[in-house]
Amino acid sequence: MRGLLLGLACAMLVPLLGCDNGTAANDDAALFAPANRPVASSPAERDSALALLDRMQRSAFDSAFVHLDRYGFVRSMRTEQRTASGAVTAWTERTLRYPADGTAPRVLNSDSMGAFTGTTLGPLGPSSAPKPQPPNAATYAFPEDAAYLSERTQGAFQYTLRPNTSIDGQAARVVEIHPKQTPDGRDQVIRFARLTIARGTHQLLAAHTVRSERVLLFQEDSELILRLQRSPDRQTWVPAVSRFRTRVDVPLRDPQQFRTASTYTDYVRPRS
Repeated sequence: MRGLLLGLACAMLVPLLGCDNGTAANDDAALFAPANRPVASSPAERDSALALLDRMQRSAFDSAFVHLDRYGFVRSMRTEQRTASGAVTAWTERTLRYPADGTAPRVLNSDSMGAFTGTTLGPLGPSSAPKPQPPNAATYAFPEDAAYLSERTQGAFQYTLRPNTSIDGQAARVVEIHPKQTPDGRDQVIRFARLTIARGTHQLLAAHTVRSERVLLFQEDSELILRLQRSPDRQTWVPAVSRFRTRVDVPLRDPQQFRTASTYTDYVRPRS
C-alpha cells in the first residue's frame, strides 16, 4: 500500500512526471523506527513467530471501526503541524460526542493555534464538518499486502517474539518485525511492525507500523499505531487509541511533519 500522503502527491504529478509503485528510502534506520534492533532470533523463535502470524485473525481489527455505529462514544483528537526540527507551528484540538443513533457528532470543545499549510492529513486529519463516523484507521495501520506476511518476501525480515502482554484483560502475544540489514531488507518499505495477537482467538488487537517510502523526488516517513479495547457489552472490539505521524519531503518545500492522535472513551450501549 502506497504511503497515504505520498500517494496523493504522486497522483497530482502523474501528468507531468509519471510515478512508479514506490521504493524504500534505503536507510536502515527509518525516521520513526526504533533505534535499537533486537538480537537476531534463533531459527526456533523465528518459526514460532511465523507460526503465530500464520494463525493470526484480523476480523476484529478490520471491523473495529465498523462496529462504532452500535455505540455512543467520545473521541478526543489533537492534530499538529511541525517543522523539520519538530517545532509546532499549528495545532487543533477537538472533543466530539458521537451519539448511538448514527447522527452527526456534537462538538464538546474545540481550540486551535496557527494555520495549517501545505499537505493535509487526508482522511485521518480534522474536518470542519465531522462525519457521523470517524475514518477507518485500521486500513492504514495494517495493510493486507504487508510484505512480511508473504512467503515470497519473508526472507527479507527478522521476526522476534516479545514479552507477553494483555489488552483490556485479554492475554496476548507480541511479534516484532524488522527488515534485515541486507540488500533485500533495505529494499523493504515497511521498516518496523509490532503486532499484538490475542491468545486463544488469535485476533489482532493492536498494530504499530513504520514505513519509509520514496517515489521520484518525494519521500514520506510515517508511523501509525492502533490499539483496540473491548466494547461496553464485551461482545466485540472497538478502537481505543489511534496515532498517526508523517514527515514529507516535497520538491521546492521544506520538509513538513504532521501528527494526529485520537482517543475513544465513554462508550455507551444504545437503549434496547
